[in-house]
Amino acid sequence: MRSRDIGLRTHADGPNPSSSRLPDAEDAKVALCIATGALARTESRGAHFREDHPRRDDAHWLRRTLASWKSPSDTLPCLAYEPST
Repeated sequence: MRSRDIGLRTHADGPNPSSSRLPDAEDAKVALCIATGALARTESRGAHFREDHPRRDDAHWLRRTLASWKSPSDTLPCLAYEPST
């Protein structure tokens, strides 16, 4: 049975090193970039499903979303788009 092989990758005392890092401000910025980009998309694609836009829309959304912070005081990232290659 494969489930018997599930376990930690380390046997050292203390917390698992792969899960002991705490989220920080940069993690929060990345999460905001992902959420802002997802909310801006008016389509459904893969695991990103929206009830108000249930279909995929390649004509408008087959492109990369670029998120950036213009100023440290900005509360949300600015979004730009480039063609997907």
